[in-house]
Amino acid sequence: MNTTGTLFDAGELISRPRRRSAPVDVKICDDKVTGVGGVVLWGPMLDRLNLVGVADERQLRPIGPGGYTGGECYRALVEILLAGGDFLSDRSLLEGPTQQLRGAHVLPSHTTMFRFCAGADLGRAQKAAAVNRMLLARAWAMGAGPSGGVVTIDPDATPVDTYGPGKEGSKFSYRGEVGLSPLIGVCGETGDVLAIRARSGNAHSGRGNAGFIRECVSAIPRPVRDRVNLWVRVDSAGYQHNVFNTAEELGAVFTVTAPQRSNVRAKVRELVTDPGTCWVPALAAEAKKGSEVAETLFELGQGKSRRLLRMIVRRQRTTVGEHLSFR
Repeated sequence: MNTTGTLFDAGELISRPRRRSAPVDVKICDDKVTGVGGVVLWGPMLDRLNLVGVADERQLRPIGPGGYTGGECYRALVEILLAGGDFLSDRSLLEGPTQQLRGAHVLPSHTTMFRFCAGADLGRAQKAAAVNRMLLARAWAMGAGPSGGVVTIDPDATPVDTYGPGKEGSKFSYRGEVGLSPLIGVCGETGDVLAIRARSGNAHSGRGNAGFIRECVSAIPRPVRDRVNLWVRVDSAGYQHNVFNTAEELGAVFTVTAPQRSNVRAKVRELVTDPGTCWVPALAAEAKKGSEVAETLFELGQGKSRRLLRMIVRRQRTTVGEHLSFR
């Protein structure tokens, strides 16, 4: 990886990290066994991306005089997530034999990690987001980005359950559970997270979708953005004029799931009952199910907000014994 040329300029990359991960030494010994052997792979990757240097340049909060820098704490936090951890206490995943594979990088204590995360305001969260965008640009510059001519943006509200009283933002959701409802935008081709927006549990799924789509697009490295087409793919929460307008302003094509409203159902019924409708086999996994698709024009809104959209309807043949849902 260190000898691979970058696809575009993404700032300073570390060709020979100052702190290299320890060489792998395989021995058959129970006290050396670790379930997080992946650190052997992500250690050099984080070194090459220079995570610590980028985070320190953004001046993430240091821990006291002479303490660990924000970069060292942020790297440890990233490693906890890569190791499959969900809580700060999962720092233990990086201890013992696993810590030996981390090389010379420090491993802050649980208390230090708590102090690093505690009291994080919007400004610090934005600094961390800027660090993530820079690392994403460097990773894509080294060839980890989408290889085709399309970048798909998948924004979606993701329910997150919380436990215990006093969790900031925890509210009863439409599912009747206490939790959060952050917006998460993902690149469909690589699975990379482009942006995250924290929201309380009672936030409507469609709230702020248009602005969040802009945030996701801004996270795409400019050299990639200039050579690819954008595809915004949203569920029915994005069925709103401001989402359509935003996608058009960004020069992106968009697909949005239509909710089963009366005008939508009427248009589908009209399409299905028309003997002249041309049904064609669906693609990919839907083809194996025997699905077919047809299209028509659908008029949305009135007056100045009126627009014509291309509606695609999918139908799937049923077999004897299958249950149908009537709504």
